[in-house]
Amino acid sequence: MTIMRTANVGPEKTHFKILPVTLLVALCQMFVSAGENSLPGSGISPISTSPQLRLSLVGSEVVLDYQLTGSGTFSILHFDDLAEIRTAGQLAFTGPSPKTKRGQMVAPMLGTARTSFFVLRENTNQISSRMIWVSPGRFTMGSDTYEAGRESDEGPPHEVTIEKGFWLGKYEATHAEFEEITGDNPSQFQSNGPEFPVEMVSWQDAVQYCSRLTEREQQAGRLPAGYVYRLPTEAEWEYACRAGTATRRHFGDDPYDTEISQYGWHGSISDSTTHRVGLLRANPWGFHDMYGNVFEWCLDIYAPYLDGAAKPNPKGAHVWRGGSWYCPVNVLRSADRHGIAPERCSFLGFRVALAPALAE
Repeated sequence: MTIMRTANVGPEKTHFKILPVTLLVALCQMFVSAGENSLPGSGISPISTSPQLRLSLVGSEVVLDYQLTGSGTFSILHFDDLAEIRTAGQLAFTGPSPKTKRGQMVAPMLGTARTSFFVLRENTNQISSRMIWVSPGRFTMGSDTYEAGRESDEGPPHEVTIEKGFWLGKYEATHAEFEEITGDNPSQFQSNGPEFPVEMVSWQDAVQYCSRLTEREQQAGRLPAGYVYRLPTEAEWEYACRAGTATRRHFGDDPYDTEISQYGWHGSISDSTTHRVGLLRANPWGFHDMYGNVFEWCLDIYAPYLDGAAKPNPKGAHVWRGGSWYCPVNVLRSADRHGIAPERCSFLGFRVALAPALAE
């Protein structure tokens, strides 16, 4: 099944508090019969379970009219009788006082399910609200021998399939996020401010952070079945970094390194320190600082390429990706990779994924 990418409807793309799976399944069973507005020839029915939403079919698309009063951020969730969740759109309310917001959005009907459900939910989880959905897909991992700045461990280029979708942090994990979960901030540059990337964290520190975040969100009923917070695999990281591109960088080859400073903090422009996340331009899928600021731990051990599969091993050296504030610009490339025994460095942090749990 194709899973649709999050729509950017409000002033900022946000994420949502996911319905508990038990409630989702119950709703699916409750509304499994076809409704009045079935898509001709398909038997698919859109159903709204929220009184603030009115639905109508136009061709192969569902038009959603909404009227909301409140403050904060909301999401319209779209799921079907196969219990697969998507985000039909995001609604953002800004300002100190409640507001009434009216509007319209369009979502495609997905033809493999008989019934589609649309639910309005208020967003409450501020960490997961900064995550972006990444759909499954296939890409070429690694670099060719002619790529400028290439190292031998980046090859051979090989096809990798990301079989299941996942969410990935729009930004690198920050001082504030790390301290909220662990009660600690080990960063060398912690005086820079709460919205700067956490560093001086080992691979184990990052894994423990994800484990604690998973435990908290599971207890709150905000995780879909089979999903956990964890580090991205190396393949997931490069897939999200490339964002559908096959060039040296996600904005092009940039052979003379004239554009990289718009996207990543490196040794020539960083003033030897980290910078607030999200200041520079994002990649085509909305991720910031995939190049520079701090390197990012991946789940895998550092090893020659085989098939792109994850290779978790807590006793091995692990992969880190993306370049950092101290690096020369040739390191800030989609295929560049490094490995080091787990230890803490002021140029090394991480980015969180909400992704399918992997076998130990």
